[in-house]
Amino acid sequence: MFWGVPMWAAQTFGTLIYDAVLHKSYVTPFQIWSPTADFIFDFALWVLGFGYVMGESIWQKQERDYQKDD
Repeated sequence: MFWGVPMWAAQTFGTLIYDAVLHKSYVTPFQIWSPTADFIFDFALWVLGFGYVMGESIWQKQERDYQKDD
């Protein structure tokens, strides 16, 4: 989950901050469901999905490196 939270925050709030810096009005992106459902879906996708995949890949790499040292 450590990797997923920053990715979720960047995807969720990045466009809002970018538009604020450029003094443009914020236009909501395409939404599949309601804004709340999109927010929850993005959170679950990035935090649980991406976070798990990154954590698992780092874990496997560390295990391989540990096995080499023996």
